Amino acid sequence: MNKGLLLVLIAFLIFSKNQAQAGETETKFWSSINYTNWVNKRWNVGVEQHFRLKDNLNAVDNFISELNTNYKLGNKWKLQGELRYIFDRDNKGEVQGYDPFIRYRFGVQKGFKLKRTLLKLRAAYQIKKEINKGNEERLLRFRPTLEIPIRNWKWDPNFFIAYFHPLTENVDRSFRYGVSTERKIRTNAKLLFKYFLVRKEKENNTSYSHVFSIRYGFSNKKK
Repeated sequence: MNKGLLLVLIAFLIFSKNQAQAGETETKFWSSINYTNWVNKRWNVGVEQHFRLKDNLNAVDNFISELNTNYKLGNKWKLQGELRYIFDRDNKGEVQGYDPFIRYRFGVQKGFKLKRTLLKLRAAYQIKKEINKGNEERLLRFRPTLEIPIRNWKWDPNFFIAYFHPLTENVDRSFRYGVSTERKIRTNAKLLFKYFLVRKEKENNTSYSHVFSIRYGFSNKKK
């Protein structure tokens, strides 16, 4: 592995550890399976099912059913859309159970080819509504991602930072600092591993979450 990349990875892990020591923390686990249908060379439509754990992996967080689409405009521009039906589990207080939500997200992404890397900048607008009570959360999401290919290495890392800017008072400002890697395991199937630290700035304190994620994705694309 490239020595410079190894130093960056070590620095990232130290940064994540130091950040999390500043407030209350928990560990989460996210998993999903995804199928993508390529309508043509520019447009795809996908379905994805998520299962997530929280409270240091001791409780179910939510179940999510997702419909998503991407359209390539050319010159590394891409339009993105996403619809999610979410069952969030509330396991605190006297009244507990699963609350249904629906979430929409519309985004645009631009890629920049650098000397040895690919930089992707993504911006998105998101709306999340609680179906039974009508509560609505709106926010903006921004995420730069740096893809670093490594010669003779099948687990190329991607480093990213995400910022969630609230547009309604019932949303906390938050950040994500993460690294991921994806590997093709068959002609039309990939396995994605991801870790990121979530920093959520609440009114009275700041909380942190370590999130470990795995996704299996397959498609009708032959290459």
